[in-house]
Amino acid sequence: MKINKPKKIVVADIGTGNGVPGIIWAILEPNLDVVLIEKILKKIAFLNHAIGSLDLGERVITIHNDVRNIRQQNFDVIVSRAFSDCLKFLSFTEEITSKNALWMIMTTVSKSLNVNQNSLDKINFEVIDKKPIFIDKNVSSKEIVFFKKLLRKHIKK
Repeated sequence: MKINKPKKIVVADIGTGNGVPGIIWAILEPNLDVVLIEKILKKIAFLNHAIGSLDLGERVITIHNDVRNIRQQNFDVIVSRAFSDCLKFLSFTEEITSKNALWMIMTTVSKSLNVNQNSLDKINFEVIDKKPIFIDKNVSSKEIVFFKKLLRKHIKK
């Protein structure tokens, strides 16, 4: 009897800064391989130290680069909590993902409201969910927006 191991999910934490959420996810979920992408060398040095100290070196790596320069990757999940323009972020990262990739972008509610389906149609994406983040009791000023690629290609007008 052949036992299939679950597929490893590869997460890219773009502009990771201090490694959140990528390092946290790697600690909590052993089926994740995490790539921390950061363009600031000082932050990469900290991340490499943290990865070594936490013994995560087999499942977490760093890439010292700007996401716009990354090529030939196949990420299943793209996450960012520090990118200001959702549409640009989706465009920059589209080519480094697997076919059924999921994007999770933390943004402000006001910026999220500015992302409409017409704009997303032009770059072949759709919003599949939004989750509010409550920082101050009942007030939500931030949210995580979940995106996926549309399977069909739209003609740009």
